Amino acid sequence: MALETTNVESTTTTAAVPESRGSGWQRGETLADAGWLSGLRLRRERLLAAIDSLRIEVASDPRFSQLPELSDALACARALAIRHRLHSGWSQFNTARRIAVRFDDDELRRARATTIRAEANAAGKLSAWRREAILALLIDLPATAAEGVDGSTAKPRTPSVPQLQAAMQLLDEGLQGIHQRNQLFAQQVVILLTMMVAATIGFTILVWRSTSLFTEIAPTGHLVLGICLMGSLGGSFSALSQLVASARNLRRVPDQVLDGYITTLRPALGVTAALVVWLFLRSGILNIGTVSSSVVLACAFVAGFSDSLILRGIQAVTGSAAKDEKSESSAKSGTAGKEPKPAG
Repeated sequence: MALETTNVESTTTTAAVPESRGSGWQRGETLADAGWLSGLRLRRERLLAAIDSLRIEVASDPRFSQLPELSDALACARALAIRHRLHSGWSQFNTARRIAVRFDDDELRRARATTIRAEANAAGKLSAWRREAILALLIDLPATAAEGVDGSTAKPRTPSVPQLQAAMQLLDEGLQGIHQRNQLFAQQVVILLTMMVAATIGFTILVWRSTSLFTEIAPTGHLVLGICLMGSLGGSFSALSQLVASARNLRRVPDQVLDGYITTLRPALGVTAALVVWLFLRSGILNIGTVSSSVVLACAFVAGFSDSLILRGIQAVTGSAAKDEKSESSAKSGTAGKEPKPAG
């Protein structure tokens, strides 16, 4: 199997990285990598430990010296791990694992196939097509179909090296996709929490500076600023609740990236919705009883959280316009159908 490409500058530079772990700063450690600020250190140490384990296994068998691409992949994975590019590092490490399979005997290939099948059958880990493809590679489906036996209960056979490598690649790509989705989810949560905290702090400062905000008729400037902050807060809270609710859904990475853009724009849409609802309340299109500054701010939060208030106002406008148009057309048709009476 060909070595997977990466955007590391050169193989020579990769091989020149010192093999010893060294101090934290020699390993490329930064302030964000220390303590509880980030899980990056733990993930990188796990990758470095996996690389060292495979290197010991490779060094114990002289046959692996016939595979220089295996050593290149491990050196590249180590260099990427030191540079905190963990996704590319795991990709190169998985490539090295698939290359090392070439010298496995039948018993070891059957053991690997059993492990891969168990992980592929784990609930919620892989998509349906990946699971079916892995099982098709590692189970003799033509024989089971001829015997009338279900593929899920078929006895495992010894897979060939290309079949085992293809199944490992499908599993590795699926697990990498899960890790990418988790990273995207964490980034979106941090962005939304930051927006919520900023809106909350802004609204707190506004309440502290403007004692008349919750009076019957608040100053227009203070009220508009409070409406914008409450709409942004409602939009952020709505996006965060929807994001948490859909966290366990197995979605494709491009779909989650697109959803991330929409999620990030939700607080801005909440501001727009809050201002529109305020205009509906002032014009009387949306009638909810006595309107005070507190009621307007509450409606601004609800408008940012949900689109129901805007829809009610739009339906009220379109409904009244349609009603006027219908009455006008019926009046015209009624006068057109009558003949003028003759004079007495």
